[in-house]
Amino acid sequence: FLQMTNSTEAHQFVEHFKNIELKRQSCITCMKKLNKNSADEDAINCLVIGTEDQNIYIVESEAFTILATMNCPATPSFLDVSGVYDVEFRILAACRNGYIYLFRRGNPLPRNSIYLNSIAVGLERFGKNIIVGCMDSSLHCYTTKGKRYWKHILPAQITAMCQIDYRPKGFQAVAVALANNEIHLYKDKFLVDVIHIEENVYAMKFGRLGREDATLVMVTKNGGLVLKILKRTAVFEESDVLHGPPKEQQVKIDVPKRTKLYVDQTLREKEQAESRLKE
Repeated sequence: FLQMTNSTEAHQFVEHFKNIELKRQSCITCMKKLNKNSADEDAINCLVIGTEDQNIYIVESEAFTILATMNCPATPSFLDVSGVYDVEFRILAACRNGYIYLFRRGNPLPRNSIYLNSIAVGLERFGKNIIVGCMDSSLHCYTTKGKRYWKHILPAQITAMCQIDYRPKGFQAVAVALANNEIHLYKDKFLVDVIHIEENVYAMKFGRLGREDATLVMVTKNGGLVLKILKRTAVFEESDVLHGPPKEQQVKIDVPKRTKLYVDQTLREKEQAESRLKE
């Protein structure tokens, strides 16, 4: 409107748009779902949407009304959501400025932040631990308070990440797709398996597909679709760990109890320490 030089065109523009409600258009950068009133898997969900204008919206899935708005210091690239909207929830937002922000219910501003050495390319959460893949080919594990547990330098750049949660076997891991056509599976900080793929994987998701409860769906660079189905008879053992401490390290050593003779001898040495040094 300000660039119009013709007064007639400006008048027509005002007459056309004067009764139209003003709206701010933005692009969606990331999405997640949040249970509304129950933690059950089949419960009603809300959409958590990150936008280009540095806002995070919680949208009701039935009426499409905005339930809450949160202001992010930068444009969010990845989101991770936990909890229930009506009770308590937490939202993790990995942004383009190299920070991870933590939002909680009732607060439109982030409570705390985690600084990354490089821009995040993947974000997953396991309980109180946050697994972050960065652009410098590194994989980090942080607490929600920002303390780093461990760091791994990977042999190639990260192209995709997803969480693997197989509840029947109690197996939790994170799958990291690399640019060298490999997918690394990490359980805690240990590399437990490597899957070789013919093409680069740009997106993947683990979950239920049809009758199979454990299916890894991957989308490749050229648009191909790859499915990996976990066998129902699969056995997960600690011996599958490729890089990690031996099993003997987890075995507790039976330390004998202190006898009365040992205690008496210790007290005697403390009392006679000066006399013994003089001798």
